[in-house]
Amino acid sequence: MKRLEHGIVYPFLFGVYPVVALLAYNIRQTTPLVAVRSFLFALVLTTILLLVSRVILRDWRKAALVTSLAMLLFFVYGRIFSSLVYIHPFGIKIARHRLLIGLFAVIFIIVGWLSLKKLNMSAWTRILNVIGFIAIILPIVQIGYYEARAAYISRKESPPSRTAAELGLQIPEGKAPPDIYYIILDTYTRADAMEDNFGFDNSAFLNTLKQKGFYVALCSQSNYPSTEMSLTSSLNFNYLTSLNKNFSPPNTNTDDLYPYLQDNEVRLVLKDLGYKFVAFDSGYSPTDFRNADYYYSPQTDIIGALTIGGLNPFEAILMQTSAGILLYQYSLNHPELKVNLDYSYIMYRSRMAYAMDKLPSVGSLPGPKFVFVHLLAPHNPFAFGPNGEVLILQFPFSLNRDQNAANPEDYAAGYTNEVTYLNKRFLEIVDQLISESATPPIIIIQGDHGIPRIPGWNMANLNAYYLPDGGNQNLYSSISPVNSFRVVFNTYFGGHMEILKDTTCNSSNNDPFSCKTLQDPNPQCPTPANP
Repeated sequence: MKRLEHGIVYPFLFGVYPVVALLAYNIRQTTPLVAVRSFLFALVLTTILLLVSRVILRDWRKAALVTSLAMLLFFVYGRIFSSLVYIHPFGIKIARHRLLIGLFAVIFIIVGWLSLKKLNMSAWTRILNVIGFIAIILPIVQIGYYEARAAYISRKESPPSRTAAELGLQIPEGKAPPDIYYIILDTYTRADAMEDNFGFDNSAFLNTLKQKGFYVALCSQSNYPSTEMSLTSSLNFNYLTSLNKNFSPPNTNTDDLYPYLQDNEVRLVLKDLGYKFVAFDSGYSPTDFRNADYYYSPQTDIIGALTIGGLNPFEAILMQTSAGILLYQYSLNHPELKVNLDYSYIMYRSRMAYAMDKLPSVGSLPGPKFVFVHLLAPHNPFAFGPNGEVLILQFPFSLNRDQNAANPEDYAAGYTNEVTYLNKRFLEIVDQLISESATPPIIIIQGDHGIPRIPGWNMANLNAYYLPDGGNQNLYSSISPVNSFRVVFNTYFGGHMEILKDTTCNSSNNDPFSCKTLQDPNPQCPTPANP
């Protein structure tokens, strides 16, 4: 206990805790490497504050307490500011940096003075060291558990998959196999959802698709409310419980979905039939098929740039939740600084622009191809204006804490503007895919789910099919993604797969494998089957 009393460790533990805790919270979407610079920054900042405080106070224990208080206020500043942005009591805007900085300064002076005057520094050094160790161990264990589990899953054999022959599939004799394009536009919802919630008329886009030969399923709903669950189901043309009985309550861990998504049956069956798999860098690890036969990513050294260049997405979140947001506000009038702070946003946008630019050209690759594209659009943070403009962010870029579209008005405007641009681009893209293909291609354009923040509509998804040579006759208005490739295989490869009942398995993040039927909010659409 004497070591805990005299060894001043807790300022460093408290200093790096926000970084480690944020990493633990986001560990499913990132890797520990992205937090290295933030970790070193916290250590350096803590060291500087501790040394300066020691010079002023002439006491290491008092300096440690003051340093810890300063680091605490530094890392909570952004969270408090963000929580006050849309609170206007009596019409007064209270989220003002001058006001909040003054308040924090008063808190720092009062709490610091009372602590130094009233506390037994020897006892509190020991107590705070213990608290610091306990606090830092919890997220470290969480990170270690996830990394160990991920390593275990990656070493497991691929889930069982049926061959094309076992499914009775073959390329019809004398016919050239068509290229297959599966395009996922993240969170792209149905036209009626946009009309009812945003007052946005998307009929012109859908009508143009129909004129080009597409069938648009106007009553489609996704089978699951999240990307990894929805795509694991659609790319294995089955419901999750049929893939693995553990994909059901009380299990709440979705990590085991990963091998079923990466080694999905559609990919493997088409490989049996002689198809090459083509994939694009999605920026989302579950749908990032780096082992594809052809894998396309922007011609930029992303890893090197994130290591040497501007802020990576993790650092942007940390900036947004800490006093670093003051630097971001300053950068709004200093473009030379802002371009570095917005580096992760620029790469996010460039990745999607690259995929849209490159997609039409992959048809020239030899042989039949299964092309998978997952764009994180029109999911926010929004990256394109209605004509493809680069958006000027008012808050740091963040996938999970997007303050640029926090209120409903900003979200609606950003969403519909991005949809407007996507519509223009994909009408051009499908024209090229169809006109430049020797054999008419199969094209499926789907939203993986609807808009999560709109209750009742959160599974209403865009679902459009280009199935040449009469394939549209096998489609219907309420077809859901789980049946997409069943129809394709039956129509073009001699399959006799049963068309499953279209069900909606609505669930929450806390209980992802629960399966509650979601009534279609459009009374003209049929009620989904019970799960």
